[in-house]
Amino acid sequence: MSGGAAASVVVVPDAKAVAEAGAAAEKAVIPNPDDKRLGDSIKIWTKAVWYTGPDHFKPVAAADQKKSETAGEKKEAASGSGSGSGGVSLASMVGPGGLIDHFPPQSIVLVGFPYDEGCRRNGGRAGSAEGPRVFRQLLKRTGPLRNPEFDIDIRRVVIIDSGDILPAGGVAPGQMTQPPQLEAMHTALEQRVLEILQSQAIPFVVGGSNDQSYPSASALMTYSESSGTGNAISVVNIDAHLDVRPLKDGRVHSGSPFRCLLEDKRFLKSGSSFVEFAAQGNQCSKEHVDYITTEKRQNIVWLTKHLRADQFKATLPTMK
Repeated sequence: MSGGAAASVVVVPDAKAVAEAGAAAEKAVIPNPDDKRLGDSIKIWTKAVWYTGPDHFKPVAAADQKKSETAGEKKEAASGSGSGSGGVSLASMVGPGGLIDHFPPQSIVLVGFPYDEGCRRNGGRAGSAEGPRVFRQLLKRTGPLRNPEFDIDIRRVVIIDSGDILPAGGVAPGQMTQPPQLEAMHTALEQRVLEILQSQAIPFVVGGSNDQSYPSASALMTYSESSGTGNAISVVNIDAHLDVRPLKDGRVHSGSPFRCLLEDKRFLKSGSSFVEFAAQGNQCSKEHVDYITTEKRQNIVWLTKHLRADQFKATLPTMK
């Protein structure tokens, strides 16, 4: 999933894994009472990197983890006088879900990609770098875990926050003297997503600019090739735009992730599929439409023509 570019890519290992997750959920012990909110059940990966205060990621040392388990440390953290890394105790940053040191199978693992350099390169509006931070704030308010209106129960869902993708040293984007190389952050993101998939967990990436979609899909292709689950994958881009623009001066940007995907030899050889979902004709060029449908033989589901066809036909008489 990516913010800022109004697009999202949902990456699921395979249908079998989803079915197994459902079966496992039926046998699982319900960990939370009805009045708990979604944010109350999120677990923090101990290898995560928290930075600049209680709502961000910074390096976590093993000693800090042990200290945070004591009641005294928690009390100290609540007063803001903890002795954790950077002067902020780990205990003040960890929610009720607790700490874990691995990605349990079938869990949902949140990954933040706090960069909007891809938007800048594409001449777009900056600001989506704040996406992961804002998403986490809203996630804490989401709940309850059971929705009585639609009879939805997600008390068995395990959500893990694995932190943000940061450059070496864990320096937060807002504290850098110069932005990191976007391509290096893509490589780091691809590795994180691959680690999550190899754990049989489900990555949920929040950007940041939409250029992060290709590294995520690339990790899925690598995983599919190496795990024996079958090489073909399916990618859906939910967006008004197609995001298949050519690179600019050989550099990727927020408008190019699915051009990169469709030009990837692994994608072509495996018979994988790509769908542009809810695209809007007034936001897409004929050249890019032809590239997707004619040259690459992939599919576009138009927002008005396909998804709102009845509504569109109903308005035609009033337009004459």
